[in-house]
Amino acid sequence: MVTVHNEKTGTQHTTKRGSVKEILKEININSETVLVVRNNTVLTLDKEVKEDDVLMLLSVISGG
Repeated sequence: MVTVHNEKTGTQHTTKRGSVKEILKEININSETVLVVRNNTVLTLDKEVKEDDVLMLLSVISGG
């Protein structure tokens, strides 16, 4: 299973492997509101996530 930690809500989800886009859709997270990080590397939506990966969801903050 893939473990997904949501930094903003403090929640954790487990899901099956797949693309970042598929995983975000499964856990109802808008891809435009987060950065997905694995091992200090930001992942793109098409990146495949492997079994036993741990992902962090970091909130995107804009300002001006």
